[in-house]
Amino acid sequence: MKRRAFLSNLGATGLGLSLFQKTVAGNLAVTGATGRVVVVGGGMAGTTAAKFLRFWGGTGMDVTLVEPNATYYSNIFSNKVLTGEKTLSQLGYTYSTLATKYGVKVINSSVSSVDKSAKIVTLANGNTLSYDRLILATGIDFEPIPNFTGTD
Repeated sequence: MKRRAFLSNLGATGLGLSLFQKTVAGNLAVTGATGRVVVVGGGMAGTTAAKFLRFWGGTGMDVTLVEPNATYYSNIFSNKVLTGEKTLSQLGYTYSTLATKYGVKVINSSVSSVDKSAKIVTLANGNTLSYDRLILATGIDFEPIPNFTGTD
């Protein structure tokens, strides 16, 4: 391929991607949905759900994220902590951007119970949150296997 043809194809590709991005952005505009959503869990799934529900729902969408920890430590690049390339604090993120930029209410608390029929989440401090929709994104936890020696 000649240089001129390559540059021409590159420009056409860039133009196509630009038009695609504008089309997709137009389809992902604010929906005007209304309601109260409570998201339990501030990991990757919970924060992503809270962010985009609030972003796409607009001001009529009331989104509350419930997470007991004030800082989320990303598991991405955690191997670099082991090699000394990064510190654990460099993998820590607060929820301030989620609150200030996207308008998600962040409550640092644990959930003690969920009443599905009444649509109420009870927090560890006794406060309650009512919801129209509930997202449980609490992640996973590994339970140790009793008497496992690693040789089985």
